[in-house]
Amino acid sequence: MGGAIDYSDFSNPYGPSLFGDEVRSPGPFAGAQLGWNYQSGQAVVGLQADASWANLQGTFTCLQPALNVPNLFAEFLGGAFGATCQADADWFGTVTGRAGLAVGPQGRILLYGKGGLAWVHTNIDMALNNAQSGFFGPDNARSQSSFTQLGWTLGGGVEYALGGRWSLGLEYDYLHFGKHNVPTPQSGPFANAGFLGIFGATAPDGTPASVSQDIHAVKLAVNYQLWDKGSLSDSPVDPFTNGVVPARTPGFGSEVGGRYVYAWTRFQQDLGNKPLVLPINNSRLTWDNLGTNGGELFARIDTPENVMVKGFVGLGQGDQGHIYDEDWGLLQGDPVTHVFAYQLTQHATTTKIDYFTLDVGYDWLRGPDYKVASYVGYNYFHYAMNALGCTFLMFSPPQACDPAAPPRQLTLQEEDTWISWRLGTSAELMLTPRLKLSGDVAYLPYVRYAGVDNHPLRTTGPSTYSPARGHGTGVQVEGLLSYDITSQLSVGAGGRYWSMSIPHGTSDFFTAGNFVPQRFAVEHTAVFVQGSYKLGGDSD
Repeated sequence: MGGAIDYSDFSNPYGPSLFGDEVRSPGPFAGAQLGWNYQSGQAVVGLQADASWANLQGTFTCLQPALNVPNLFAEFLGGAFGATCQADADWFGTVTGRAGLAVGPQGRILLYGKGGLAWVHTNIDMALNNAQSGFFGPDNARSQSSFTQLGWTLGGGVEYALGGRWSLGLEYDYLHFGKHNVPTPQSGPFANAGFLGIFGATAPDGTPASVSQDIHAVKLAVNYQLWDKGSLSDSPVDPFTNGVVPARTPGFGSEVGGRYVYAWTRFQQDLGNKPLVLPINNSRLTWDNLGTNGGELFARIDTPENVMVKGFVGLGQGDQGHIYDEDWGLLQGDPVTHVFAYQLTQHATTTKIDYFTLDVGYDWLRGPDYKVASYVGYNYFHYAMNALGCTFLMFSPPQACDPAAPPRQLTLQEEDTWISWRLGTSAELMLTPRLKLSGDVAYLPYVRYAGVDNHPLRTTGPSTYSPARGHGTGVQVEGLLSYDITSQLSVGAGGRYWSMSIPHGTSDFFTAGNFVPQRFAVEHTAVFVQGSYKLGGDSD
């Protein structure tokens, strides 16, 4: 079980792209693996095959060339009706060789690298974006394809022999797949082809494009050895003293600490257009690379009955990142005098976040130097974002949306809450008597989203607010390497990645009772350093 992100790069047969062409598709995966190992001394070689179901789905702008339109503005580069590309990788797997060294107490720790063949099955959906289809611009055509692609993979990880036939592994894999041809939408004829902004504009016409993919995957694997080669002792040898660490029995223990956290958040909102269905888009908001500085408090409690409780709470704020606001087929003037085939603006941002997680589980594997628990949990994630200023990027050179406006005028606001149930596995492994590796993977079977989009400068309609809701799924992955300075005091560094998506949400557009289909997706990446203090623990 693990989390992965697929990067799908689309070629643009219609010219150099003005924006887009790379689709991020994050999500969970789960599967099975089968392997064979041979060991001689510390050296270990083997073969491994795995296959995983995945839910890696994402959308973004594609086929959006930079095109000048005559008779509009001399340096206007938005004269093309682009598309949305949706990539959905639903199965992938590898067949690899691997080689490594068995190190640590009694050779329980296998450090290895791997490489070999990879395959992925992907569904591609392209849809022409144009809110004024059939009135001014071309029809909202779609094209779909499904294929299996071969490629190669490189990766590495650590596997820990828990004793007997069980082992636990934490692994990273990179999978690369070459170009595969896909059809583009075959748009119909332009309505009012001579209208200002339509005359000279283009739209996809079915010319083939290509897509290449890269997958980054992190997994936590529990392995069972089919052929027993003998049990390992429950009293590991201390490699620093060559003495035997006395066996310990589970006791009551707790750990509390604090963290400094630097995080990046990305939020994407795709706005549909009734009665058309997504991925056909009217507009897209992408809040990207929103950097925040923050802090966390965390704790874990383990009981003699192997019940564990863990969690953390944190907050942060920052003023890094940008929002990109895209619109297709905007009517300009009153009465209408021309059409913008494509409009792209950029805004500076400020961000505040707060969140907490609480898990309750059971250590179904527990020894003096390892713990493996399954758990159920709850995650809350909330942020408030402001967009400041406005720059048109579909002009060359870019220009201010309103030259008379203050440069950091508040132009957009977004406030969202994500609530998730977690089903996961966590593991702690003592690599040495003082060095500990921890991993945590959670599948989010139920994610509830509630958000509000605010356009404070809007002067028409009953409200400037557009409330939105939806349900979806997600994945959360975390890793930590810590070092015990003393038996109570520990320091460490780690990282986490969260991905949650709502493929079929709705928004009450400007609170007018006009409910439109929307897709929402958030990614949250963080790195942190921490210090902690332990109380109690397993007894000798």
